[in-house]
Amino acid sequence: MVVTLFQFIWVFTLINVFLMLPLAADTDCAGCHAEQVALWQMSDHARSMQVADQAHVGASFDGEVVSYEGLTARFFEQDETYFVELTEQGDTGIYAIRYTFGYYPLQQYLIAKGEDRLQVVPFAWDSRDQDQGGQHWFHMEEARGEARFARFNWQQPLQNWNGMCADCHSSGLVRHYDVERDRFATQFSELNVGCLSCHTLPEQHETAITTRATSSPGAGWQRSPAEKVAHWVGQAGNHRPAMDTCFSCHSLRAPLTDRFVPGELFLDHFMPEWIQPPFYQSDGQIAEEVYVYGSFQQSKMYAAGVSCLDCHDAHSNQLKVSGNGLCLQCHNPQVYDLEAHHRHEQGSPAAQCVTCHMPGKTYMGVDFRRDHRFAKPDSAVHQLIGSTDLCQDCHEDRWQQWMKSHKGSTALDETDGPLISGRLMLNALRSGHQVDPLLGFKLAQDAELNAIEQASALGMVSSQVIARRPDLLAAALTSSSDLLRLAAVQQAAYIPAPLKLTMLAPLLDDARRAIRVAAARAMGSAIKKAKPPGSAVHALKELDLSLAQSAWRGEGRLMLSAQALQLGDTSQAIKQLLKALDIDPFFIGIYLNLADIYRLTGDEEKVLETLDSGIKNINDAGPLLYSKALMLIRQEDYLGAVKQLQMASKLDPLNPDYAFVRLLALQKLGRTSQALALIESMPASLQVDARIKALARSLLAQQQ
Repeated sequence: MVVTLFQFIWVFTLINVFLMLPLAADTDCAGCHAEQVALWQMSDHARSMQVADQAHVGASFDGEVVSYEGLTARFFEQDETYFVELTEQGDTGIYAIRYTFGYYPLQQYLIAKGEDRLQVVPFAWDSRDQDQGGQHWFHMEEARGEARFARFNWQQPLQNWNGMCADCHSSGLVRHYDVERDRFATQFSELNVGCLSCHTLPEQHETAITTRATSSPGAGWQRSPAEKVAHWVGQAGNHRPAMDTCFSCHSLRAPLTDRFVPGELFLDHFMPEWIQPPFYQSDGQIAEEVYVYGSFQQSKMYAAGVSCLDCHDAHSNQLKVSGNGLCLQCHNPQVYDLEAHHRHEQGSPAAQCVTCHMPGKTYMGVDFRRDHRFAKPDSAVHQLIGSTDLCQDCHEDRWQQWMKSHKGSTALDETDGPLISGRLMLNALRSGHQVDPLLGFKLAQDAELNAIEQASALGMVSSQVIARRPDLLAAALTSSSDLLRLAAVQQAAYIPAPLKLTMLAPLLDDARRAIRVAAARAMGSAIKKAKPPGSAVHALKELDLSLAQSAWRGEGRLMLSAQALQLGDTSQAIKQLLKALDIDPFFIGIYLNLADIYRLTGDEEKVLETLDSGIKNINDAGPLLYSKALMLIRQEDYLGAVKQLQMASKLDPLNPDYAFVRLLALQKLGRTSQALALIESMPASLQVDARIKALARSLLAQQQ
């Protein structure tokens, strides 16, 4: 019997790649729930991940060859199996496509890389119709242009299915990541997002949470003809567990456990990202891919008790009503569906509610997603803080002229609250404007802001201010708001060590796991003295479990190293960072932290070795060049420092630290005229920096 090359590759793959066995047999829900299953089969959830066979592969595998920045891929089919041949820097590998990932507006593909993990193929299929620009292969990083970086290389951890994608594309996913061996033993109950992603097991049907629980007949949203907006009628049940089940995937978060259980609370399994740049714009609009949670929590609708399932069908995921009709279920059309309100021609795309209240952004090259903040556009605010101005995007120069003629006021709707509101101050804080250093504390108590905005504001108070005024954290540490309490505990990492025991020990018994984990991290070595000791032991175990969930990537190893350092184990801290360099060599934070530890231990030779290694591996190495310059200054090699800072400034011309230290080094070399000439050539934003202005005066005095 003759074995072809492709048969050999397929057999070899089957033998050597781990078998992702299900944790339990799939539940046969269709027997009793045929209608719900039929709806689910129409959903994105049902097609989140599927076996790569003819029924599910949407792309063309007819020998197409595509290239992008030195990487070439050839897609072909052999014996009803799909393959990709990837060639990069002279190395070629042929991989069987194991699974499809999603289906529209793009479909990605998973291949085995090593014995225990799957990676995402770097080229995706644009599954839109041809007249929309689809039906072709494209590299996932094309849309990022110069913003792309080496960590997105297809072989790196950020393209790993087990850690990055799996828990939201399969049901009952458990990574089973072994930190010491750097190996996965991933399992799931269902390949795609199935019944058990949102429902509990059959024997627990009586506790399943799928919709808002109500205890009175006829409860729901109702609106009389005279009302602008509907209100809830009847006794409201607790819809938070159902929302938190949606948020478990539709959020930007870090996992704390190895498996999420439907119906359990979000903060018992995840650590959320706050509403701050770079993930969000200064006014809270989406910037990076943030997956709804943070956006929706900023909205008035969330505050009023609206849930995902008020707009989306629970099983098909489709909108319950198309067009403006969806919003007009609750919002009076005689008020809101009129030209007097939206100022656009009735029935036009611009007159759609979502156009102004749910602007979107395209991610992954072709995937347009809408912002769920449901905010009103306000050009005056957008122009002030530099966030996306939706009106300007559509109307270009005409809108600017209109704004000038109306002295900066949009006058599109009634004004909410005072002119200088807490929200405007929060926007200023997020946009980097010079503000009161205690503003974050004040906004954390501002009743105008919702919980996630209050927490985000508190999270932006500088560590120096926290260290000076730890007393201002006290109110937030005992707040009834889980989010505000979490932000306060995270910030408490910067309070003086003697205060940590008294201020944070009570939080080791908090009702929410995220807060207990944050308290254990913030306490550092002080946790060893916490009473009762059982609380500390339990919180530390939860912390260890949470750290393990991200240890397959650089950030996770960085946190393991930081934890070891806090507990006084320098050798373990170094060990974790060295392992991080092995698994995630393009993550700049590893080099910076490792160099800092070597500096603290007095090993300047290893500091230089670490920084040079990072500068060689990473294109955008400005912070490494800056660190090397500081090291050279400590050694009084000012000329060497100037050279490093010159390179750093080329990479980041607006960085004031690079510019200021470069000027100091020139001053040390006695090159006063050169330093003054450099200041003259700097961008205006650097010339007005307080440190640079003061140094300029000193240099001028020296010259005279």
